Amino acid sequence: MNQKHQIAALLLSAGLCLSSGVARGQDSLLQSFMDKGEEQQNKGHFFEAKKQYEAALFAAEKLNEADPNLEKAIVALAKLDMRQGAYDDAEKLWKRLLAMKEKSAGKDSAPVASVLMQLSMTNRYQRRYAEAETIAERALAIVKGNKAQPCKEMVPYLINLSTIYLDRNRFDAAENMAKAAITACDKTDSASNVQLADGLSTLANVYAAQGKIEEAEKFTQRSILIRETVSGKESGVTAEDRIRLANLMRDQGRYEEAEKLLAPLLNTQNPKNKISDDVRLKIARALSEILIAQEKTLEAIPLLEQALNLAARTAGSSSTTYGAVSTELGLAYMDADDYVKAEANLKKALNCDEQILGKDSAGIAPDLNNIALLYLKQGKYDFAESLYRRALELCQKNLGENHLDVASCFNNIAFVERNRGDYKNAEQFVRKGLTIREKVLGPNHSLVAQNLVILADVLRPQGKLDESIDLLNRAIAIKKAQKGDNTLEITSIEKEVADALLTAKRYPEATERYREVLKNEQALGGTDNGAIASDMANLAEALRCQGELTESTELKKKSDKLKASLPGYNSTDVTVTEDATLSQPPRPIKDKWALVVGISNFKDPSINLCYAAKDATDFKNYLVKEAGFAADHVRLLTDSQATRENIVGFLGEKWLGRVAGPDDLVVLYLSSHGSAPQKETNANFIVTYEGTKENLVFSGIPMQWLTIGIKEVLHADRSLLLLDVCHGGAIAGAKALKREFDFSPSNINVGPGQLILVSSMDDQISWESKRYHNGVFTHYLLEGLRKNNNKEKMGGVFTHLKEKVEEEVLRDRAVLQTPMMFKKIVGGTEIVLSAPGTNPRTADIQPIIVPAGNTGGGAGARTIPGRPLSPAHKSIGVKTKSPLKPGTQSVKKK
Repeated sequence: MNQKHQIAALLLSAGLCLSSGVARGQDSLLQSFMDKGEEQQNKGHFFEAKKQYEAALFAAEKLNEADPNLEKAIVALAKLDMRQGAYDDAEKLWKRLLAMKEKSAGKDSAPVASVLMQLSMTNRYQRRYAEAETIAERALAIVKGNKAQPCKEMVPYLINLSTIYLDRNRFDAAENMAKAAITACDKTDSASNVQLADGLSTLANVYAAQGKIEEAEKFTQRSILIRETVSGKESGVTAEDRIRLANLMRDQGRYEEAEKLLAPLLNTQNPKNKISDDVRLKIARALSEILIAQEKTLEAIPLLEQALNLAARTAGSSSTTYGAVSTELGLAYMDADDYVKAEANLKKALNCDEQILGKDSAGIAPDLNNIALLYLKQGKYDFAESLYRRALELCQKNLGENHLDVASCFNNIAFVERNRGDYKNAEQFVRKGLTIREKVLGPNHSLVAQNLVILADVLRPQGKLDESIDLLNRAIAIKKAQKGDNTLEITSIEKEVADALLTAKRYPEATERYREVLKNEQALGGTDNGAIASDMANLAEALRCQGELTESTELKKKSDKLKASLPGYNSTDVTVTEDATLSQPPRPIKDKWALVVGISNFKDPSINLCYAAKDATDFKNYLVKEAGFAADHVRLLTDSQATRENIVGFLGEKWLGRVAGPDDLVVLYLSSHGSAPQKETNANFIVTYEGTKENLVFSGIPMQWLTIGIKEVLHADRSLLLLDVCHGGAIAGAKALKREFDFSPSNINVGPGQLILVSSMDDQISWESKRYHNGVFTHYLLEGLRKNNNKEKMGGVFTHLKEKVEEEVLRDRAVLQTPMMFKKIVGGTEIVLSAPGTNPRTADIQPIIVPAGNTGGGAGARTIPGRPLSPAHKSIGVKTKSPLKPGTQSVKKK
């Protein structure tokens, strides 16, 4: 039955004759449809509500066009459509009502202006800002021409137009409209003037969008005072202003104040609370943002789940609101490393917005960008780039070439290229984004400063140090003009300038900047934290390079003393070990092979990692695109591909055991969890895709097999093992740290011909960065490999990554992470990964086995070839006793 027949059936079942000759009881029955529609809408039954309103409209169409019931039905149905995001349907209804009002009241009448405002809002919600602006300006002109009361009647039109100007980044025009609204009401009783409060809130939004936080907060506070006088502290309209104020506090890092402002409003037991589900939904979303800003994502997720239920109840599961909350929930799951739930929610949001806005609307660009970021974090660069480019095309087509959203799209594509290591291409896109932001916002806006820092970041790896330094200094000047001389953000950029000056061998300038950074850090955070230890070490190095050894030595001692007081300190130096029996000169490397493994999404999602799969993808891309490894000589296993069967098989007879010869080099990169020695075997284990805390012996790979036992299946006599396996996390809502699995690097047994780099020492955590989408170890490993035009020796690579990893983690986490190197290989530190093999060959790769259902663990698991699960013959360093604790709660730290 089609929709028209359904409506007719509904009318007939209610006893309403469709013949125009019989009208008795129509008014009361029509009102009955309207009442039932409102009732169903209040219950969240939007499909049923729409049927009732359509029945009312169908019945009203049999009446005279001037009958007020027809207008009531059109307005009710149009507003319901707008609430659900069915903007095309709403627009048709508003246009119909507009034609009716123009005919009955005249084109320049107040009723026409009222409908025009609704029509402009419908266009705005569809991001058709130019059309919305034209319609809103016409509506305002009509109101002014009719000499409407300035405050009571004109202010809504001024605010509507101000909001549209703000959408179009016309900040001056938006500010003028908001100020006009305030001026129109200033002469009235401001203590009880709701329209004045609306104007103040609108002006606060304009200032907030420009980064003028203090001004925004001042006007928001004024608005709150008025609304509390008129409606009470627990009212919904007051709550919305509190949300705005809490967001401003969040942007300033005043999280505790923001939480206290909002949390009581969610208390449903308070009888004074007069807050609707609509407003409660907004509060839950705002509070979740505040928690996420404090890295309390696991606390935010239940709030967002609650918000999603509220969105379904108040707006429907096919509404733009439901899509927006799905987005926020998906991003929260992404932050919590649950990529499966993240993708499900982000795609739900995309589907919702595509249905409402259309697949060619710029309104779906944010959805595309979010899913692209999810793919980027997993190293799926081709998927990410295709979505970012689709978003760019939609924004250019719908918003124009010089819109700020277009600038953001250019920066997103640049980010993909930067992660691929293509800094030259990234530079082109960043410059395009910078040009747009400077044109729209002017040269001194905070977003321009952000773009300058991004551009400097992609210039430094290309050796364009002088320009990079100039850009950073310009960004600092912008930030200081806005926020004062000394903030954490400014100090961070100052540190980047000092680093670039040191690299450029401009030692006196570097020394001066490092002194400034140290002074600022002490003023901001005290004298005994990780950042201070890092600053002292950097200043000591700059002084050493100038020959000022006395002060350099003293600073180095102070830095080392401070490091010794921090978590993770280990005074035992087991960085390098030699085998004195190895004296023969190294033979040339004939060919190069690599197995690269990274697991972010485990079968047990409670132990998921954030960037492990991406780290592996980035390392694989480096080997093929920059280090001269043949594409068929590198095998990448990520997530569900990285089962024990696949890893062991590709190291053995499935691939490397067959193709790698005695004079070849084999590289094995692993990014996953690692465990402490298990009491059943006294062996460290690498955790594979199917691994859990309870089944490591059956599903994990013994570290000793990778070092000693592997020699029985691998014929290559030289191997490089890169292990980023000591990942840890933070207990939810607390600052205390714990490791997911207590891997003990000093317990590693080194086999003949092996060079092993491990991401951290015993009792330390291998951190994933706060600054970029990689683990810290892998980021600086790649940076070190790229030194000297990709010709850096492994000894130099290790020195670089050890210094840089320790420095970043000290500054950002106030703990220590110290990579280690073990070697039992002639000339191991002299190896250059990019050096070509003397006799490269063609590989033979068999298909990867991807698990279906339960894989790897238990009785059916494949045994590790070569050796039983027992300790190897010889260990380096001191064994640690930190057994795995089954059942421990696992929470990741970003």
